[in-house]
Amino acid sequence: MFWILSVGMLLLASMFVLLPLWLQGRVLRVEAAEKSGAHDRDTANLAIYRERLVEMEQDLAAGLFDRQQFDALKLELERNLLADMSDDADTNSSTKANANKKNTEKKKSSWLTPVKLIPLALVLSLPAVSFIFYEQWGFRSELVLRDLHERTLSVESNPELALELVYELRDYNEAHGDDGWAWYFLSQNLRVLGLMPEVSIALERASSLIEQPQDKAFLLGSYALNEFVLAGQKVNDKVRDIISQTQRLDPNQIFILQILALDAEQTGDTQGAITYWQRVLQMAPASEEAQFLRDHINELQATASAAAAEPSDGSGPVVDVEVTLAADLDLPPETRVFVSALELNGRGQPLAARALTVGDLPAIVSLDNAAAVGPFNLSSADMIYVVATVSLSGSATLQAGDLRVQSQPFQHANSHAVIQLEIREQPSEQ
Repeated sequence: MFWILSVGMLLLASMFVLLPLWLQGRVLRVEAAEKSGAHDRDTANLAIYRERLVEMEQDLAAGLFDRQQFDALKLELERNLLADMSDDADTNSSTKANANKKNTEKKKSSWLTPVKLIPLALVLSLPAVSFIFYEQWGFRSELVLRDLHERTLSVESNPELALELVYELRDYNEAHGDDGWAWYFLSQNLRVLGLMPEVSIALERASSLIEQPQDKAFLLGSYALNEFVLAGQKVNDKVRDIISQTQRLDPNQIFILQILALDAEQTGDTQGAITYWQRVLQMAPASEEAQFLRDHINELQATASAAAAEPSDGSGPVVDVEVTLAADLDLPPETRVFVSALELNGRGQPLAARALTVGDLPAIVSLDNAAAVGPFNLSSADMIYVVATVSLSGSATLQAGDLRVQSQPFQHANSHAVIQLEIREQPSEQ
């Protein structure tokens, strides 16, 4: 369709040059014909004059009239001839007044004159010149990329077509230079082929080429999600680094929220998982997965309520942590706060943890065996310490910029303890 429209517009543009040239030649031919007719009339009038003059000379010789009458008739005949010639001259006055100009125009009526040859040459060269300029500065490559995109969307579970598109996208990048979106489309076709490590390579390359913040965040989010799956749905250092890059561009990137929600569920942070899934739902309230998310959030909320209502049997340690916020800190009320107990010189995984927000502070958080987030609980360790972390990213994992305060190590002695923690502005401790 594009080329059909282009040819149509080219023909229309050509008519603006060819039609005036054709009309000019026709006008000149008409003027030449008129001039030729006027010349023929002059010749006929002159012939009639000469015939009449011969007849008058014969009559004079025959004595039909005298010399004086002959002279008078001859004078009258000459006047009539001049009158006829004058009428023809008036009819073609502009032509006769510009005889030299007419001669020039007659020469110009030929197609071999520069006046006609130059526009004609420009019209004939227009297709080739336009094609060359379009190849150099046009958007043909974008049209090709759009076609590859549409075909990628239609691949679904067709490995043969996906493999064909992989080769075409590789050729496209070789011909046009690396293009971020071409690398992204390549990753989607590689995913259909099940080549997940190669998907990560393509997404990493795509995110490095795209500069627009929202698009870059989308590509980084896709990259993080793929690495999260490759890591067995674990947030390792690589995934954490990609999450950090993405959140600096878009704190609400939906793939990142999904990763954090899944990670929170796996680490036993039910309330954190609820918060993340609710943010995902807010991002896409009308999506196909919206109802599934609502049902899953309801299940998590029921689990959290049951855990909170479960009475302690008194057989394990209980640590009440009084958490306050320094007066000089001004943080958004929805900022996540994690309170956890860890074993001294232990594995680094919380023995018990609770989640709340800055808006809930000051608050007393109870940590006991029911708040365990893994295979080990408070009773499994003798010496412990308590940590309160304000997570600016919303992740339970400590990141740059987070605020963290921890208690001195103590022995819980399988009894009740009270710890006071004030969150204040200070370098985070690792």
